[in-house]
Amino acid sequence: MRGVYENPIGSGIWWVHYYGAGKRHREKVGRKSDAIKLYQSRKADVAAGRKLPELRNSKVVSLSELIDDVLEFVAHHKDNRSYTSKGEIVRKALGSKPAADLTPQELERWLRTRCKTPATANRYRAFIWLPRHSHECGTVHLQALRAL
Repeated sequence: MRGVYENPIGSGIWWVHYYGAGKRHREKVGRKSDAIKLYQSRKADVAAGRKLPELRNSKVVSLSELIDDVLEFVAHHKDNRSYTSKGEIVRKALGSKPAADLTPQELERWLRTRCKTPATANRYRAFIWLPRHSHECGTVHLQALRAL
């Protein structure tokens, strides 16, 4: 059945995997029969628009926290001064928002009001996308910016 899988294979531990409200959900269940029932229940909840359970390890990460991680990551970069100034400008405008709640449309709206040229907008986009790349160094939560 789609959305129900055993992990690791042969262990007897079954998981469900589904999408709801644009987010990926995975839950460890146990027996296969229980996993099938839970999967059907969760899919019915999604279709009916009912609230799904919160992810267990989900921490609300603000954009300001991600900016701090980026600035730490680029501390020895030759263009550190530019990153620092961009970080403070973005922090002032959007820093208090949870990073997962920042939509691409909201970011584009902010860039249109802030940037006079496409080149400047591209520099801010590159700064905001930097946390995705710095995640490889273990400094940032990649999940937080998945919506961007």
